[in-house]
Amino acid sequence: MKPTSNILRAAFALLLMVLGAQGLSASGLFDQVPSGDPTFTQFHRLEKWGLLPQGTVHEPATRYEAAEWIVEGRRRAEEKGLMVVAQLTDDLDLSGPSVVIEHHDKAQPAPDATPAPAGETSSETSSEPSSEEVKQTFQTLQEAYDYELGQIKGDVKKVKGRLDDLEAQDYKMWRQVKGLSTNATISLHGFGRGGWFATQLSDMGNQTLNKGNALLDLEPTGVVSKEVSWNGIFRMYGNMATGDSGLGGILERVSIQLNPSFISATLGDFNLSWTPLTLWNRDSRDLLYKPEVIARWDDYVKYPLFMDHSPDLPFRGVRLSTEVEWPGSKVMDSFKVETFAHMIGTGFNNGYFAHHYSAWLFGAMSEMKATKYASLGAYGLLYDEPLNTDLSTAIYKPLDPTTWAQRYQIGSLQPKLDFPIGGDFSLGAEMESAFSIYQDDKLNPDRRVTDYAMIGGPRLRYQKSVLSFNLMDVGYNYFSPLAQIRQQDDNTLQLTGSPLVLYDNPASDPLGRAGSIFRFYNRLQDNVFPYGMATPNRKGAGAELDWKSGENDAWQVKAKVYAVKEIRENETINAAGTDMTVVDAWGPVTVLNRKFQYFNIGPKVDLAALWGLKNKLEAGFDYRAENTTTTWGTLKGETMILSLTAGLNSWLELEGTVGSFSGKGVEVGYLGTTLARYSYWYENTDLGYYEPFAVDQETAYGILTAKIKINRHSNLAMDAMAKSDKGVVGTSGTNKTQTLDVVYEVLF
Repeated sequence: MKPTSNILRAAFALLLMVLGAQGLSASGLFDQVPSGDPTFTQFHRLEKWGLLPQGTVHEPATRYEAAEWIVEGRRRAEEKGLMVVAQLTDDLDLSGPSVVIEHHDKAQPAPDATPAPAGETSSETSSEPSSEEVKQTFQTLQEAYDYELGQIKGDVKKVKGRLDDLEAQDYKMWRQVKGLSTNATISLHGFGRGGWFATQLSDMGNQTLNKGNALLDLEPTGVVSKEVSWNGIFRMYGNMATGDSGLGGILERVSIQLNPSFISATLGDFNLSWTPLTLWNRDSRDLLYKPEVIARWDDYVKYPLFMDHSPDLPFRGVRLSTEVEWPGSKVMDSFKVETFAHMIGTGFNNGYFAHHYSAWLFGAMSEMKATKYASLGAYGLLYDEPLNTDLSTAIYKPLDPTTWAQRYQIGSLQPKLDFPIGGDFSLGAEMESAFSIYQDDKLNPDRRVTDYAMIGGPRLRYQKSVLSFNLMDVGYNYFSPLAQIRQQDDNTLQLTGSPLVLYDNPASDPLGRAGSIFRFYNRLQDNVFPYGMATPNRKGAGAELDWKSGENDAWQVKAKVYAVKEIRENETINAAGTDMTVVDAWGPVTVLNRKFQYFNIGPKVDLAALWGLKNKLEAGFDYRAENTTTTWGTLKGETMILSLTAGLNSWLELEGTVGSFSGKGVEVGYLGTTLARYSYWYENTDLGYYEPFAVDQETAYGILTAKIKINRHSNLAMDAMAKSDKGVVGTSGTNKTQTLDVVYEVLF
């Protein structure tokens, strides 16, 4: 690809971003409800009854505005103790802040100034309606705007969050509602990002300039009918530094939603998570407070692989769910059932359609809630690889592991209890118990290993704050692939000591043997739970705190502390195939039962909420430490981050971030590096490759960020960073780096 072509492609992508920000977000946002529509009669009644602010209703209006009016009216009706249709109050949690309703200069005259339409009784024009009148009015509006209300159900709940998050949630709501209609419609929205990076290595006497890259996701959305909708992602990208440009696929993701009254179905791509021992996308940064600049860099890497929705994972296939509720019952609250099938591309056979996928993941779950005090969830997964799929010419051979087909079976139960004990306190417990069955060769029942995992304990709740205590015991042979995967990390910045991870998108990653599940991690900073809480060969106890206080949760503290140990040495079969041996042993040391201590705390405070400031002012801190003790000695890793964000006005924010990472001590690693990975009993690929290492590493950095709000949906961020590395493996002396990057992002 010629450089000129790369530049044109990147420029074209950025041009579309700007046009999208200025054009698509400014016109034709929603379908209109025309003046004189019968539903305006019902809305005017809500104004008369004091369930909407006077002057709110105007004709014409968009269907999105009408849905907002219904939500606000229902909230006020509940506050006044008026009866509202049960289905409406169950659909939306109306506690918390009210929906913001804007007044328009072109609003129609207040309905009190006009006579009551013929046929209305005097009570309909009074300010004190009866419960039956309110019920009938909301029933009429529910029938007219049922689809819009269902779509914004989750977004209305999110309005309870911090004021800083409202604009992001507003975009999500706007994007979903944009194409909503009872008639067939098609709309277009999306996301664009362009970045430029310049790096200078001062101690090496040269300068490296990365010319930049651009990414544009066009996301068409369509409504076929009230019950059928679809959406997709068409991706374009350009990288002028590497020459990698073009189309990322005809459709990177496509999804069809079917929502009849009795069931919900998704065909194509969807996101899903269950529990930490079954399906869980653990955030590999493992920071309880993450400054905006680090969160943005993290997202920059994970977004292209759709891994930025932790704890959700991206899947491709079919998903079915249904839920039965008993609103008036004092015994049973709800019962939910969900099942899905995910297509896994393996070996030579890869692509976008069903016949390109040669392995399958099947899952089913049910969740029963007995009132609000108790619930029980049951989860089951089956990973199955058909024979003869690893290679186009593969034929099963009993003595050749490359021709074997694998099968995983995972089951889990998760009971939860939560009982009030007086005041705002409640006492409960949560426990997950799981088992796994792994068959290395489906045609040989002797190659089957089973194990179990357990994590949970009591918890104390006060208002929104929770303190939980956990016992954990995850067996040596507990294999649960999509609870033990690792996200791809940013290997170039390494600001938080994040490990080097060799990982691909699970939607097309080979199922493989158990050894292929466990990716490399960095012992300096991820030695305790490299594969999340489902990390095998761990036993111990810990506590977790999620504390919130003040107006709009201005004070927040998250913390975790654990003391765990390995249940046994990391063993694999020896080279002769006659006995087991320790895979990470070296020289005379053959016993390496590790003991771990883990501590992580991330407080933050919203100073703007505390002091009543108009612009954002937030401070946060994260401290993360790990300590590993072995026969060789001790290995310690520490991460510290401090950040302050200040909004100078409505369009400019400044963020200052300083941090450090240190790793000191001795351990054994792959080829004498700080890398390691968990090993499977019958796969000795890593045997003989572990060697001891000693490290004394320090990294310190400072980042200054200026974030400019171009318009409602687009931002320009400029980051200047200075970083110093000392004692990093593979380098000598101190390496100083200065980096400047500029990123433009737009939602439309």
